[in-house]
Amino acid sequence: MASGGTAPRTWSVATGSLPAGLTLNASTGGIAGTPTAVGTSNFTIRVTDAATATANRNMNITIAAPIVITAFAAPTSHAPLDGGDNNGFQTDPTNAFAVDGALAVDSISGSGLVLFPSCTNNAHDKHAFYNYNLNVPAGSTIRGIEVRLDARADSTSSSPQMCVELSWDSGSTWTTAQQITPTLTTTTATYTLGSLLLSGAAPLGPSHNSRTACSEYELQIWQACLRLEHSLWMTSRSG
Repeated sequence: MASGGTAPRTWSVATGSLPAGLTLNASTGGIAGTPTAVGTSNFTIRVTDAATATANRNMNITIAAPIVITAFAAPTSHAPLDGGDNNGFQTDPTNAFAVDGALAVDSISGSGLVLFPSCTNNAHDKHAFYNYNLNVPAGSTIRGIEVRLDARADSTSSSPQMCVELSWDSGSTWTTAQQITPTLTTTTATYTLGSLLLSGAAPLGPSHNSRTACSEYELQIWQACLRLEHSLWMTSRSG
């Protein structure tokens, strides 16, 4: 804030520079934006009035490392989707809500026992898991998403597979399907899709969904859960 002088006043950075991602409003002197790097920036702000009189002030802004919060969240709701024989995990689907040794089972994961390698082929059974109840604080940035699947198949014939898609608008739109690597075995294993610290990860709302498509006669799953990493930049300013 400046007082005295002849309006209008113009603000500028005389020396040094603002933290990356922040900008100075030349008309109001306000500093705003989203910081993109950690560290302390030292700079001098200059205000010039209509009569070319000037005043300077040395300032610094410190951007602290972001507070990172990560956690896996289990779904609380589910529903089979159209595809295959249209019943998804028809046996105990709620067993996918927790890692407790209980299994959700899809006995026939497709129509006519025909296997297709494509994640998007509608001959596969599909099942939606949703209402993960992820609470993202205001001002946070979504930095990455992981999906964890604990699963096995009754046979390794034809390289059984699972695919995952995410939706941020209650199932109206889905991301490109990702499939697990390697393929399923007859022993329960943990598969993680996606990653944290993704650049430009699509923000998901607090009530988002995941769905799986399966390509084997019988598939058993322990848990389908999401992990969301979000960060909130902390700033301090002096001057």
